[in-house]
Amino acid sequence: MNILGIDLGSKVMAFAILQDGKYVKSWAVDLTGEGNIYVMVHNAILEALRDWEYFCKPTTENFIAFEYITMNFGWQRILLEIVGIVKTICGQRDIGFIEISPTTIKKAVLGIGNPPKKEKKAMMVKAVNEKFGLAIESHDEADSIGIAYCAWLMEKEPNNKGVWHDITRASYGFK
Repeated sequence: MNILGIDLGSKVMAFAILQDGKYVKSWAVDLTGEGNIYVMVHNAILEALRDWEYFCKPTTENFIAFEYITMNFGWQRILLEIVGIVKTICGQRDIGFIEISPTTIKKAVLGIGNPPKKEKKAMMVKAVNEKFGLAIESHDEADSIGIAYCAWLMEKEPNNKGVWHDITRASYGFK
């Protein structure tokens, strides 16, 4: 099972590739340069898909995972539009995707769904580094790895209702 985890952002987007629950690669893309943010996002996602396809052989178990965006105002509206770009690309390429609530991701990676706000980013970086034996510093990359890891756990243990909630799954690519 090959998962591309995406940490959506309007300034930085991060990507992580997991293959059968094992870390393959992660990186972040700065979106603050000159130009149309939607074009930059589209290009970043297409580049991520090229990397994903390079590292992972195509199977019906490939899918993309990202956070479920719940609000619709200010910068979060931009994120909703970015989600639309991701879903459109998935539909065009017949790739399955799963949206996971932030609480579910934190619970899967940290063991608690609502960590203290001031410590949340550092806790995620530490947990991901310990879990995968990494030394990353970017909380965006840590989030993308956490998203992919949570999605992998959900596919591995789909009936664990005590952990998995607030999940939206599209049918693209799922049999």
